[in-house]
Amino acid sequence: MFKDRGSVAIISVTVLCVGALMCLALVTGRAGDLLRSGGRGPLVDNPAPDFSLFTPDNQLVTLEGYRGLPVMLNFWATWCSPCVAELPLIQERYLAHRPDLVVLAVNECEPPDVVTDFIADTDLELPVLLDEDCSVGDRDYLVNAYPTSIFIDANGVVQSVYIGSMTASVLDKNLRLIGIAP
Repeated sequence: MFKDRGSVAIISVTVLCVGALMCLALVTGRAGDLLRSGGRGPLVDNPAPDFSLFTPDNQLVTLEGYRGLPVMLNFWATWCSPCVAELPLIQERYLAHRPDLVVLAVNECEPPDVVTDFIADTDLELPVLLDEDCSVGDRDYLVNAYPTSIFIDANGVVQSVYIGSMTASVLDKNLRLIGIAP
């Protein structure tokens, strides 16, 4: 495939440098900021794409229905350990700030029975939406890693896109961007 060792060396050094930057970002807690700058997902300062999804109990929820309130979308899956690890923190902030904060936990690409069992097993109190075919995550929000959180202000404008599991301070920083003071 490569004609000389020089090409292999250049590619190897590039891969090592990118890996080192990602490790540094993870250690310093800035992985989401670094990944966000890659240009994926809805652009900050643009309107959040509207969507309609069902809850596990078959209620239709539309993002536009929450206009006037700050919204946090959290794209997650039951098999994603970083997703599961951050859900209690997100739930804590949701319970502390509702009804002034809307959190929609958008489950990606899983059957309703798997999600329903997970909710029952974990006592999850967040509003959960089912994106069974990944259309909202893939098409509308260009989610390519889990968890991904989108912070939308009361005017429906995206203020932040965070890729990766959040610490309390990172979550609070993003909530402040949409007018929620932790």
